[in-house]
Amino acid sequence: DLMSYSPVPRDAHARKVRGVVTYSEQAFCYIQDGEHGLKVSGENAHGFRSGDVVEAVGFPLVVDRMSELRCMAARKTGSASLPEPFEGYTLADYARWMYYANAGAMVDIEWRRVAFSARVIRVDERDGAAELILADGSVTSRVRFNGPVPEFLSDAERLHPLVRVCAVAELSVSDATTDDRMPVLRGISFAAASPDDITFVPDAEWRACLRETYSRNAAWVAVVFLLALTGGGVWSIMRARRERVDFAMRQGIGR
Repeated sequence: DLMSYSPVPRDAHARKVRGVVTYSEQAFCYIQDGEHGLKVSGENAHGFRSGDVVEAVGFPLVVDRMSELRCMAARKTGSASLPEPFEGYTLADYARWMYYANAGAMVDIEWRRVAFSARVIRVDERDGAAELILADGSVTSRVRFNGPVPEFLSDAERLHPLVRVCAVAELSVSDATTDDRMPVLRGISFAAASPDDITFVPDAEWRACLRETYSRNAAWVAVVFLLALTGGGVWSIMRARRERVDFAMRQGIGR
């Protein structure tokens, strides 16, 4: 139960936690139990897949003011659906602060699955993984995932498609000098469990961009066609002229 997890342990005792894996890499994984998420790191924290229910034993740490469990041992105990993402806010909202009011309570999104919509302005692929650069107004961020890039992102840099993202929020915050002042958010990125967590949202702006692309392509086709016609006409004229010259030369020789 991650509710009992303390990110500032004072007894230096190991703790056992249990949750659903929401993202996994070679050196760490994220797990979530209800509304609370946790990063589990260490050589024993890899080898899991999204949807695995795991129990992990380790020592609580605070790294860059973010809670983390340095894992000593972990095991899979079952499988479960991924937790429903926290919704209702935009990428710009998430980029402003790490806590959000919800019915009078403060909601922590640290290492938790969240959902939002943003435009993809660039796609980077490398070694079977992908990273999307997202934009929401003047705010940009990144979301990474393992697996192939969805087909609808093949022309993302030109069409800037709108997508809905469900991914784990990775926060980077500054140090707070006093207990009554919250740390300042320095950056936020996201980790998606799979390409299925990136879904296409067709909207008016994307359709307008697509129509413009079609119009531009149609104009180029028309230009090429006209050039071909013009070139064909010039070639016909030159051929006819050459034939006339050849005929005149043959007439002259015959005399």
